[in-house]
This record gives sequence, C-alpha cells and structure tokens, in this order.
Amino acid sequence: MKLTRSTGYALAGLEYIAKNGRYQPVPAKNIAKFYEIPLDYLLKVLQQLARAGILLSIRGPQGGYKLTKEAREISLREVVEAVEGDMKVEIGHFSKKAEKGFLLKLRGVYQEATDKAAETLEKMSIEELIRAKSDEK
Repeated sequence: MKLTRSTGYALAGLEYIAKNGRYQPVPAKNIAKFYEIPLDYLLKVLQQLARAGILLSIRGPQGGYKLTKEAREISLREVVEAVEGDMKVEIGHFSKKAEKGFLLKLRGVYQEATDKAAETLEKMSIEELIRAKSDEK
C-alpha cells in the first residue's frame, strides 16, 4: 500500500486544524504556509476531507476549516479512504486459468495484508498520532 502526497498533506492539515482550530476556522493559507504546501493542491485535499464529512468548510472572510468531530474520533483509516479511496484488493484481471492458481493465492495474501493495514489505521486516531509525534521530541 502506498500513501500518496495527498494523504500526507491531508494528515498535516488535520494536525494543524486540530491544534489551531478549536475556537475558529483555520484558513487553508495558514496551513499551506506553515507546512510549505502549494495552496491549490492543499485546497483540493481539504475539499476531499470536507466531502467525506471529516472537515467543515466555512466560507467568507472569517472562514476556513474546522473538524466536524474531535480529533480522537477521526481514524487514520477515515482519512486515507477519504483521499485514496476504499482499501480493497485490486490485483487486476487475468485469465480464468491464472485466477485459479498462484494469483488466487496472491489475492488472498494481499487481502489479509490489506485487512491488517486497515485495522491498524482504524485503531489510530488523529489525536493519538499528534501525541505520538509530540512524544518523539
């Protein structure tokens, strides 16, 4: 499983909003400046999180983004799936003969690995990730 730059930006944005958006919406430009992320790219990622119900987008001069729930209630899996799509096994299409042998076994192994990754991401919240990052310093 590969997490794209978009997922990294999503997690960075959520960290910033969780730390700074308790009382007012956080403008995307503040996040972009802090993390040195291209604003246009960040806006697309934040909109994906808003469509997934993780963020609330507030328009206007005092607008920005707020979490729709506490950071402890947002799992990393929610974020990954909001940006990357559902965590499911996709190996491709092969002949019926190939699907009965080696590739069928491969699909099972890959499914198990994907399920474990999804379970691990489901157990970790944004708040826990922020705390773990703080503990490293």
